[in-house]
Amino acid sequence: MLAQIVFDQEKLSQFFRDLSEGFRRSPLEVALWIALIASLVIIPTILTVIMTRREKKRRLRRARERLQNLYRRRGLDDSERALMEEMEDFFHRDKQYLFELARDPASFNAAAHRLINAGLASDEEVAQLRAKLGLVKTNPQRSVQSSMDLIPGRNVYLTLSDNVKRKGLLARVTPVGLFVTVGRSAKPQEEAMLEADLKSGRFLLFTRVLEAADGTLRLAHTEHVERVQRRRFFRRELRLPVRVTGRQTAAPLPGFIIDLSGGGALLFLREHLFKPGDQMTLAFFLPSQEPVSVHALVRRVSLKEQTL
Repeated sequence: MLAQIVFDQEKLSQFFRDLSEGFRRSPLEVALWIALIASLVIIPTILTVIMTRREKKRRLRRARERLQNLYRRRGLDDSERALMEEMEDFFHRDKQYLFELARDPASFNAAAHRLINAGLASDEEVAQLRAKLGLVKTNPQRSVQSSMDLIPGRNVYLTLSDNVKRKGLLARVTPVGLFVTVGRSAKPQEEAMLEADLKSGRFLLFTRVLEAADGTLRLAHTEHVERVQRRRFFRRELRLPVRVTGRQTAAPLPGFIIDLSGGGALLFLREHLFKPGDQMTLAFFLPSQEPVSVHALVRRVSLKEQTL
């Protein structure tokens, strides 16, 4: 039995109109929904920013407290503390790491050089401050950043206004200056250039004479340091004939010295008879000199290139 169901078109249209009205929102409802969603995003963001700023202020306050404690331990006076406060403006890292300014030599060097270039401090003031903070690096293996880093008891070369290089001795390095014995007098405030050879390279320091007495000059400390050579000896490429003898050879082996420096030589041989640790004797001729014979110790061997 089949039954036919007929809907009233007017009532059906009214039903769908009522259904669609349920999905419509008034402007007030839309605004309330936007405000609710925004509050769920903005409020946590604001709270995060506030907490982050408070934490940064706390770390900055802690860093300043540590700095003040360090200043007291190191015995910095008011003028030196004021100089450090000026240097803080040239510390380009986040201020919460401000304590690194008085502990890390690299951070101190960067800020100090900017301070000097701005004309707010002299080289002598920065050098004395470096010494009081314990940032002096008296290590011949490391680069020289200040005259305070020089090691007393070493030979140096001093050039004054007459442009004559003189060999001298760096007798003392004190907070009041460098004491160099050169056997020559000089006028106060005369410009001077000090040349120092270290294992880390050759350095030029530009300074001036403070006083002279009995062949010893007191030079002002300087932060103006130039590294003109990255190692103490220059290497020179060449092809110098050499004859090599050792316990492994029945007769002298011919070869070439292809690199020669104050720290050693690089040889080319056609035969592979040596290994690291072997001793040998090198015989060769230098230009305009008598034959040279030296004893050597093998450091490294490269079988591919037949060099040692």
